[in-house]
Amino acid sequence: MGINVNYETHEVEFTDAHENGVDTSLEHNPAIDTTTIPGITVYSVFQRNDAIQQDGNPLIYALKGSNEHGWSISDENRAKLTERIRAIVGMFCEKHPVDFTIVVPSGGGVNSMLRDILSEVLSEQDKENIILNNALEKMTVDEVEEEMFEKDSPFSQEFDTPEKKQRAWEKIKDSFARMRSENNGVFSYKMVRPPRYREWITKTLKFSDRTDIAEMASKLPGKNILIIDDTITFGNTIRSAANLIRDTISNIKYDVDTVGQFAPASISALTLLSVKQHVPRR
Repeated sequence: MGINVNYETHEVEFTDAHENGVDTSLEHNPAIDTTTIPGITVYSVFQRNDAIQQDGNPLIYALKGSNEHGWSISDENRAKLTERIRAIVGMFCEKHPVDFTIVVPSGGGVNSMLRDILSEVLSEQDKENIILNNALEKMTVDEVEEEMFEKDSPFSQEFDTPEKKQRAWEKIKDSFARMRSENNGVFSYKMVRPPRYREWITKTLKFSDRTDIAEMASKLPGKNILIIDDTITFGNTIRSAANLIRDTISNIKYDVDTVGQFAPASISALTLLSVKQHVPRR
């Protein structure tokens, strides 16, 4: 079970005839990935494969309703996909405990759709799940740049002399300038070119300073935490969220005292589309 892609009309259609583009079958999903992000298990509702040779995937663009790429999906096909997503999320929830859900901020509504389906399924299974809505915020380009040039950052450690750091910065500074002018000054991994430099930019998200989020954060130690994001390619965004959860919560100040060392029972992630899978030639 997969999708049909019409490159003339830019329409995406759910199909039972094959698994091209995206494997949406109940048999193979949710996909489990333990290698892309060390220490984080990523569960994906669908598996994308190399039958569609492009950086993104028309299904995500269609579900987002992105005018930039022009892909669309009919209400009928959206309903069929939603039903399949709900069934696979149900199988995930039956096997994997979730105490708190943290949603990565993203435009287009796919992350919110996954959040809502997960919440409904857990409620139907009579399982508790606290969703921290808008707990995470994207950092600005200036904030990310400042973090990169800190002495102990992965970027500074990889490019460990002033000369190396300057050469690396020359490679990507135009990307940062584009984000300032075209992305309202908000950092985006997808806009970093060349892509290989994304590996050393690891802090791109921050916790909201809302009081209710800070109070809820004190309850996270010892809990099973699920991060929701629409897709995973290199895992940079999910890795940034996991690092933030592990390393930052313990520094949040409270009226009574500072929270002790943060130690979740587990951190995992749920995405709609997996990393790209290779389809063997037959």
